[in-house]
Amino acid sequence: MSLDDLFENPDRFRIRDNFRASHIVFPVNFGGKRYIVKKTKEFMDFINIYYWFQDLFFYGSRIISVNCPDKGLEEEARKLKILEGVHSPKMIGYREGVLVREFCEGEDFRSIRSDKQIQTVLEEGMAALEQIHGKGVIVGDTNVKNLFDDHRKGVIWFGMSGVFKESPMALARARDVVKFVYSTYTITRNRDMTFYAAEIAARYKGAKEGVRNLVDPGLSSLRLWFPTRIPFFDSLNRNIKKILRS
Repeated sequence: MSLDDLFENPDRFRIRDNFRASHIVFPVNFGGKRYIVKKTKEFMDFINIYYWFQDLFFYGSRIISVNCPDKGLEEEARKLKILEGVHSPKMIGYREGVLVREFCEGEDFRSIRSDKQIQTVLEEGMAALEQIHGKGVIVGDTNVKNLFDDHRKGVIWFGMSGVFKESPMALARARDVVKFVYSTYTITRNRDMTFYAAEIAARYKGAKEGVRNLVDPGLSSLRLWFPTRIPFFDSLNRNIKKILRS
C-alpha cells in the first residue's frame, strides 16, 4: 500500500471514533503504524465565524484569512512543515483537505490533575511557543487545551489551523501570549494558576511590547467574559493585566 490509499479513504483505516475537536480528527492504523487524520467538517465556514466572533471580544477586529474550509487546514500543513516536528506533531502529508500527522502519546492539558504538572506544562508550553515564534510561525489558537505533554517529545502545541491573518508578526506573537494566559483561567478556573501563567508570559521579552498594547484598559472583564468566562466584578482581570504590563 502507498500513502495514496490512506488519503483516498482514511476511514478505511480508522481505529476509533472522532476526538472532540472543531475538525474531524481520528486515529488510523496504516502499514502497521498509527497516525492522526484531520479533515474539515461540514459547515466549517460557520465554525470559523464563531471563532471570529469570539476573538472579536478578545482582541478586537481580526481578519479571517480563509475563503473556503480547506484553507485553514492548508495553513496548518504549512506551519507543521516548517516546524518539522519541533514542539509540534510531525506532518506526514497533506492533500485536498486531508492532513495526516504523527500519532502522539501522552496527556492533553485538560486531563492533567496535579498542580505541579500543570505548572510544568505551562512553563514548557511557553518555552515551546517562543521557539515556534522564532521559526516565524504563529500558533493561532494558543488556548492551553491545545497543549499536549508528549511522552517522547515533551510539551507540544496543537491548534495551528490558520483562520486569521497573522500580521504584523509582533502583534500576532502578543495574541498568542495573551490567549495562553487568559485560557489558563478558562480551562482550570484556578486564579493562582492563571497568575502563574501570566508571570511566565511576562518573561517573554520578544512579545512584551505587543502584550502591553493588547492588555490596555479596553480589555475589560465585561469584554472578556464571552471568550474566557473571567468574572465581571472582580480583581482577577486587573491583576492579570498588572502582571503582564510589569
